[in-house]
Amino acid sequence: MPVLALVVFFPITQLDLIDQNLGVRYVNMGVGYLTKSEGFWAGVDALRKAGKTEEAAPLVAASFEYRRLAEEQFARALVESPNYPRAARALRRSIVTGAVLLEHLGRKQEFLKAARQIQKRYPRFVGSYVLLGKANAGLGNIEAARGAFNQALRIEPGHAETVRELAALEAAAENGR
Repeated sequence: MPVLALVVFFPITQLDLIDQNLGVRYVNMGVGYLTKSEGFWAGVDALRKAGKTEEAAPLVAASFEYRRLAEEQFARALVESPNYPRAARALRRSIVTGAVLLEHLGRKQEFLKAARQIQKRYPRFVGSYVLLGKANAGLGNIEAARGAFNQALRIEPGHAETVRELAALEAAAENGR
């Protein structure tokens, strides 16, 4: 009987390897797209430091397009291999980084929209509430920001970044910002 079990399980193991390899392939393609995105972003930083913000616009667009392509590949990896943790981490990291880039560009409404989407997609991720709090604070929505930071602290009490952001929010609110 054990020989029969090996025959039955061997094809399943082979199929798992094939699925995992497709997931790995898609993640690797996504990482390649992220590398291109980061290359464009380096150009954006250089132009912004030189005071040529308008000239950076095409590079910003290219960076976000390559980030979108990377996220598509990470999502494909998760379709092929739903339990592939590297794909899930890469997708979340890319989405969060895209939101942070919006914040750095001063695109406050887009940053808030992205933060809300992240919070809906990852409701147990403390970083999603930190982003939501920062986005709301940037728009002057003090109560919404405070609520997001407090939710982050409920998920992870003592979270260092949340504590810092909440303290900065309270200090700014006291100073009548």
